[in-house]
Amino acid sequence: MSWPSTKVIKRDKVDRLFSVYIRTRDEWKCKNCGREFEEKDRRRLQCAHVWYSRRYYVTRFDERNCHALCFGCHNKLAESPGLAYEFIRDKTPRNGLANLVRKFSKRNDLKEQSYKVVREYIYEDIKRKLESLNN
Repeated sequence: MSWPSTKVIKRDKVDRLFSVYIRTRDEWKCKNCGREFEEKDRRRLQCAHVWYSRRYYVTRFDERNCHALCFGCHNKLAESPGLAYEFIRDKTPRNGLANLVRKFSKRNDLKEQSYKVVREYIYEDIKRKLESLNN
């Protein structure tokens, strides 16, 4: 069995904005345990890539793959693929999980170089979505 790389993934402005967007979308609450995060503690709530790691660009900014989770719940789901599957199945709209799996199966279609070309478009799209949540 080969384990995923422990290489640190650099976070850029798109990652940071996407994280704020997901946590805002989820109303600054852990989607698993329901814990609410006050403004002073908001850094403790994470944007979790539940089904597929953020190292895969094709699903990195897919909203169906990301939920706000507290540190404890994030670790619990990361350590238990069965619990992670149940969580994402229950939190994903109908057919969303199948579509996410299909999208991930084509992950070789988007490489890091391609991401660098489209990242500004992704950033502007996330920014627009975040602004609509805040209005």
